[in-house]
Amino acid sequence: MTFASITSPPSTRIAALDTARGFAILSVVASHALLMPEQIGSWIYEFYVPLFFILAGYLARPGHVRSRLTGMVRSYFVTCGALLAIWAVLYPLRGEQLSLLPRAVLSILYGRFYDPALPFLTTCCWTGQLWFLTLLCTATLLFYLLRRLTDAHPACLAGVLIMLLAAAQLLRQLPFLLPWCVDTAPLGAAYLLAGQWLARQDFARRPLHGKMPLLLAFCLLIYLALHDTYDLNLRLYGRFEDLRGPAAFFLAGTAGSILCLALCVAVAQLPVLGSILRRAGQHSMPIFCWHIFWLWFMDSVRIRLPAIFSGSPAGQLLYAVLALVAVPLLCVGTVALGQWSCRQVRQFLLSRSAG
Repeated sequence: MTFASITSPPSTRIAALDTARGFAILSVVASHALLMPEQIGSWIYEFYVPLFFILAGYLARPGHVRSRLTGMVRSYFVTCGALLAIWAVLYPLRGEQLSLLPRAVLSILYGRFYDPALPFLTTCCWTGQLWFLTLLCTATLLFYLLRRLTDAHPACLAGVLIMLLAAAQLLRQLPFLLPWCVDTAPLGAAYLLAGQWLARQDFARRPLHGKMPLLLAFCLLIYLALHDTYDLNLRLYGRFEDLRGPAAFFLAGTAGSILCLALCVAVAQLPVLGSILRRAGQHSMPIFCWHIFWLWFMDSVRIRLPAIFSGSPAGQLLYAVLALVAVPLLCVGTVALGQWSCRQVRQFLLSRSAG
């Protein structure tokens, strides 16, 4: 299951969009793995998550909401299940208490991770980064409920965006995080609507002439003026803390995404770099899930493994085997099972629709 199969029909391929998605997913991996230089990362952080939502809105088509939501929910629970299984096997061997296991399950079902106001939430099994998928699910539902209101006139789109940003501003005042990122869903839906507007302008295929340079210049000014709004995003996995609020992050994220997409229109034509980014974009969902597995594995080997050297030799050997062999094998088996289940669900849905 790739991100492309969630956000567009299989026959739809736009090189600039694949390139932009590839850039976004590689930026996420570099950021989580601490490989992105701070001087560069501070300019990318404002839009690399909003870019995913804008691309999803760009490729949204009527009638595909069920398949999109099914793919996102399946990817979320398959990845969470694999991470939970790995944690449940390895951590008790280090003497950890199993009391965190119910909290981990509740956090997965709640779709949010770590909130001081909700003590039953925890990030113990490395599922925190998957808030992105839960937000995308709730934002997609809201987007499909509102998208028809924006078809009549540009003023309708502006009114809906203002309504969504006002709702996001009100919901950020809540003392706790709502399940499945409901409190940040209005902002996610606003990004999806922005992507839909870009699709109406055929932005990814239109040559840069006419009014397009004026739009890009305006976006550049907005982006520079609102630079360094990253605190709005990932704090507490989606909690807004910056005084400027969701409206500022929406403007900065949209402006940065438009500029990035315009650059990717040109980069997509490059023989080597364009090809690498397009391939990464076409497989962005597996890359997103796999890099979480890899980060968890590296954390276990680099930080956790030395802690058991004081135990018995048999315990050391058992943990080393599990950490170095069983973890990758479990990841491979889980993803393979997820791919098989994807095919089964897809065949079932096709047979139901044909009947």
